[in-house]
Formats: sequence, C-alpha cells, structure tokens
Amino acid sequence: MTEQGGRYYLESAVFDSSKDARDVLEDVSRILDVMNGVARLVCQNFEGPRVDGIKRIEKNGRPPTQFIMPTGIPSAERFGITAITVRSGQEPSQPPSIPGSKWIETAEKDRSVDKALALYGGLTHNWRNLYMVLEAIEDDIGGENGLIGKGWAQKDKIKLFKHTANSFISLGYQARHATATKKAPQKPMSLDDAKSLIKNILENWLCSK
Repeated sequence: MTEQGGRYYLESAVFDSSKDARDVLEDVSRILDVMNGVARLVCQNFEGPRVDGIKRIEKNGRPPTQFIMPTGIPSAERFGITAITVRSGQEPSQPPSIPGSKWIETAEKDRSVDKALALYGGLTHNWRNLYMVLEAIEDDIGGENGLIGKGWAQKDKIKLFKHTANSFISLGYQARHATATKKAPQKPMSLDDAKSLIKNILENWLCSK
C-alpha cells in the first residue's frame, strides 16, 4: 500500500484476472479485512481503511480510469492492471510486528486463517461475530475439544463465553439465539472479557501456524 497526495493505494497482481470492477471490489475488501484483522490484534482500537474507489492503470501511458463504486451498482468494465484507492482510517502508530506480517502471508496460503482474520478485521466485535471467529478457529483444530486441548484458554472460560453468547435471557437481542427457555449463566461474561478471550485464542492459534 502506498500513499500519494493524502490518498492510499493498494496494488496487486491478484486483480489482473478480475472480470470487472465489482470483482476487484470483492477481492480488495477481503484483503483489507485480513490486513485489518492483523492490525486490530497489534493496535488496540484500530479502525482500518475501507475501499473508496478503484483506479485502473491504463497501458500506453493513457490517464488512469477511475471507478466510483456505489453500493448495488455493478460495473461491466473489464480490468487490466489495477490499483485500489482507499480512504485512510486510523493509521497504526508503528508498522505491524514481524508476527503480524507473517500472519498476512499465512492467510494467503491457509483458507482457515484467511477466514478467521477477515471475520475479525471486517466485522464489529459483538457476541455473534466473535462467536464466528471462534467457530472458524475450532473448525481448523477439531472443534471445542481440540481447542480445550490446546490450553490457550481455560475450559470454563470457553464454556461461559458460549453460554453467554447463546443466552437470550442474558443478552437480549445481542444474543445468537432468540430462544429464552435455556437457563442463563449465573454470572454472564462481559463483552470486554469476551473480546479479550477471543483475541487471546486467535493470537495463540495464529502463532501455532
């Protein structure tokens, strides 16, 4: 990613095979979500950049073609060499650590890492979305028993997180399920503790890759 005149540009050969601007938008949104996932692990309260438009770098020295991508309006234009214009969000106070850079490289090869980081970086950290991050990790390591066996978090903490997240009585409309018949946990986990738990599990899982 480079900066020019106060705007940030992301270029990748991945976009060369894209059929149109909508395909590029989908690809770059996923890439940014993965990058933002790593940045949110490294920098607390990080708010990452989002796609603002697409620029196609033309051949033969012609001026670049700009595409503004309002939601719901597809583009039929085909792409050659591509660059993505993004609006800058909060920048990290320092570059991501070496492990963070390694995680991005791992995501390019490992679909489970790509999915977990994209979820963590692209979604609000509420109960439902944090649960999805946990599920993505569990799918890779043999479910809940596999996670408990890793020792990255105490069994009772994992159980309490899930119990709280699924409890309509505890969370109301923030819960994953609307059923209110199940018994609520005696002392529900706080959302801050849930965020800390999932962050710790995600970091340990990534370091194991």
